[in-house]
Amino acid sequence: MEPGGAGCQKMKTLLPKEIILMIVESLRPSRRNVILYPSDPITKTLLSARLVCKAINSAAVGLFHQHCMCINSDIKAMELAEYIKRDKQQTKTTVGLESLFSNLSSVSNLYLNLFHYRDPGRACKDEHDQNILFRDLREPDSDDGTRSDGYVSDNDANGSSRVTTIISCDIVRIEPNELPTACAIKDKLLTVAPSLRYLVYELPFQATLPLEDAEEAFRAVWTGFKALPNLEEVCIIQDGFQHDHLGRAWHACWPRLRRISIWAYNCQQHPGDYIWGMMARLPFLEMASFTNMGVDWSYFDIKRRWFDAVASVKSRRERLSKPFVRPQKFTLVLADDLEFQPQFEKFRESWSTLDPDEDMQLLLAETKISERLRGLENPTAKDCLTDWALNGLLWDPEARGMRPAPFEKPTTTQEV
Repeated sequence: MEPGGAGCQKMKTLLPKEIILMIVESLRPSRRNVILYPSDPITKTLLSARLVCKAINSAAVGLFHQHCMCINSDIKAMELAEYIKRDKQQTKTTVGLESLFSNLSSVSNLYLNLFHYRDPGRACKDEHDQNILFRDLREPDSDDGTRSDGYVSDNDANGSSRVTTIISCDIVRIEPNELPTACAIKDKLLTVAPSLRYLVYELPFQATLPLEDAEEAFRAVWTGFKALPNLEEVCIIQDGFQHDHLGRAWHACWPRLRRISIWAYNCQQHPGDYIWGMMARLPFLEMASFTNMGVDWSYFDIKRRWFDAVASVKSRRERLSKPFVRPQKFTLVLADDLEFQPQFEKFRESWSTLDPDEDMQLLLAETKISERLRGLENPTAKDCLTDWALNGLLWDPEARGMRPAPFEKPTTTQEV
């Protein structure tokens, strides 16, 4: 019997749909708040699996929405926002596979890494992630080269149909188009707002626009952020919107927030600012993390600052005859290079009186390099934080090497 003959064709079998569904489900990451890059094998497998049939498509798209929503280019953000607008205007049909972006009600984790300003001294962390690898999905096309789910096809050098998703793009390091990107962020956040629980964002907005346009960009992003009432965890990596615009409304916009990670908070520059008051106002906040502080916190009375903020909020609520509810216990993690690791000998006695039951726990963590970052050239603290956040390890004590903050500097053992 010749290879590829009729006999071989008869021997072909198809896996039962139930088995394929089990295979798709086995791709689910073990941690609920993992966010995968476009080049991750799981992401590419889900995009291929969704083309099998409607049932598999539904399962694969749902998993994609939960763990693969990585928006890491301004162009991608704007194209996705435009597609969402077009999709809302189209009449829904039950023919064909569900669009990858027509129903974003299951998006629970989201990574936004936008405003890529030109920086000649910084190499792209993962260049092949920037050149999105969603180009090899083949499916029959309509006569005009488009498909119902927003894909556009062209022909490769061999004449075969090559399908490129609307979020495919080649990124050139140019100054970002700030206002359209800000509006795209708003549209994306408004769309996923009901289901979003975990947000990681790096938005180093520099406001190179004229004042009026810059204010409009701020308002656009602000509109998106304040529409996230169910957000439970947020990791702020670099943020041009953070301190003066977003920070003042944490308590109003994200009332269900349980954990927050803040980048580069400098207690010496902002010793009495609003961050402590905003955290005290959050009724469910149980854990916060400050990363890359860049200063020694050994002489900053952290516990006094926290308990004063809680007492102030409680007093204000009582004057307004409003209930004050927040967790009894609160954990603060200080993550930085070893040279900036604090010790709190100065506060040993005062803290034993102020917090005898240790309702506020202070932990230290180093910005250490994980195995996943070993291949990077000169990985930074930002790379470490991004790695923790996207791999669902941001709050994992073991993975981050968290330990109680000492009252004394750790002794170092010299090698003989």
